[in-house]
Amino acid sequence: MTTYRQLTIWDVLDELSESPATSSLVPMWECLDAELEKLPLEAQLLTAALAFSQIADILKSSSVLLF
Repeated sequence: MTTYRQLTIWDVLDELSESPATSSLVPMWECLDAELEKLPLEAQLLTAALAFSQIADILKSSSVLLF
């Protein structure tokens, strides 16, 4: 029997950081929304802050590669 594991926001961000110039952020936003819905407010803020920091790093890497 095959078991499937739901990707977390951290899994998606790791994948995006491996190829930032060719990656789409749409799946990341959907995953982040789903992840935040399950958390209490304080954990939502902490998770979003950490995710946004990683997203900024991914966008920075992408822009460097594109220039």
